[in-house]
Amino acid sequence: MAVATGRWQQYLSSAGAQSISRALSVAANLLSLVLVARVLGTNDFGNYTFVMACVNIAATLADLGTTSVLAHGLTTDSHAEPDLYFGNFLVIRAATTLAATLLALAAIPFADRGLLGPLLVCAISIPFVASRFFDPVYQVFGRPRYSVYASLLYSVSLAAVSLVLLPWLHVPLLDYLWAWVGCNVLYTILAFHLATRVVRPRFDIRWQALKSIAALAIPLGVGALFYIVNTRADVMMLSYMTTPRDTGLYGAAYKLLDFGGMLAVTALWPLIPILSREQRAGKEGALVAIRCVTEVAGVLSFPVAVVAQYLALPIITLLYGADYAEAASVVGILAVIFVILIYCLIGVVANLSTGTVQHSYWNTAVAAVINIALNFVLIPRHGMVGAAWAALVSHVWMLLVQQRYVLVHAGNPFVLGFWLKLVGANAALLAALQLSHADRNPLVVPFAVMAYAAFVHVFRLIPEEILSALGRSRAGRRAGVSAP
Repeated sequence: MAVATGRWQQYLSSAGAQSISRALSVAANLLSLVLVARVLGTNDFGNYTFVMACVNIAATLADLGTTSVLAHGLTTDSHAEPDLYFGNFLVIRAATTLAATLLALAAIPFADRGLLGPLLVCAISIPFVASRFFDPVYQVFGRPRYSVYASLLYSVSLAAVSLVLLPWLHVPLLDYLWAWVGCNVLYTILAFHLATRVVRPRFDIRWQALKSIAALAIPLGVGALFYIVNTRADVMMLSYMTTPRDTGLYGAAYKLLDFGGMLAVTALWPLIPILSREQRAGKEGALVAIRCVTEVAGVLSFPVAVVAQYLALPIITLLYGADYAEAASVVGILAVIFVILIYCLIGVVANLSTGTVQHSYWNTAVAAVINIALNFVLIPRHGMVGAAWAALVSHVWMLLVQQRYVLVHAGNPFVLGFWLKLVGANAALLAALQLSHADRNPLVVPFAVMAYAAFVHVFRLIPEEILSALGRSRAGRRAGVSAP
């Protein structure tokens, strides 16, 4: 129990710092998103959504799975020289980033003339947008707080330029994108400086180190690239098959899923080095950790999908204004995708800890084909609602494949009794919201959620290992505060 508790205390420390870091970035990005939508209007927002989708694809190509492998590689016994490993990692990362930037620049002449300027700016931004790989370094070397410092600089600068340039100066989209690039440059400079304070990279190229990184990174990178294509295919197909307004509406709703996925990654990625150590020590301890994560994820995410069915319209109009009310029609579907996405990510983390990554080559590729094919059929008939259903089906496919490999290589983390209780609790939550007409009376939602929380407490749905770690963490903080 002491080993398990220490494991979770380490996770809570790293995840806490990275959660604060990501929350700052999400808050600033959300402010930027809302101001672009409100100030520049639906047409410019549709263009903004399209350009950001292109940037995400390019940044994923630049990453090529290396960030996940960095966390795994720095904790394995085969890399006794972390400065050498980090230096070789940066060599690979520089090569992939250069390739992604050149491909983006080469594709710009084929874009619509009205998007040439914004796409050029965003192509220039790729080396800086793709520099979000330092968090594993901070975690492994016991400096998770450094994540907060770099994100704080980015968030404050982005919030400042957004508030000044959009509602006050009313600059056009292209000028605003230049300012956004500047904020990413500031982040990259500070993040790299902080990383060199804990491990100074040694650029002594070793082919064996490069091969070991590439062997795990390339399957994950190809899978991540197809995943971005999968998740952005609906936006791009809407932009060509419908109007910029429909694209903007769907993009506004989909941004909520993007932010949710970002938070899920923040919560789950610190598990990579922890589970990698557990797998070396023994499969049983790693399986217990995977089970705990799987159960906590269910307790926290299932009610989000339930409540979203009733609060979609208030959330959309609060964030974007009444002009975006139609986007609420897809929020309920995207909330279900959010739950599925969490379990896909748990599968990725668990499979990476066992070194099982080869299925990443084809899993998300098949999902992308499914999504694109369904979009061709559903978008002409159902518009953005059809695009949301296509995305849901493709995510179900990815979930089934990831969990199949978890079951084979890591073991079965699902305990039937727990899941029956969890499904029952959420069914009761859904019934309470439906019977109380929560869609017309949102004030009942907090009371229903509190009743759900009471059920979770009474039936002990939070694993004991997690509760013990939380208790020890709180006790440690109190002892630190009271110490002279």
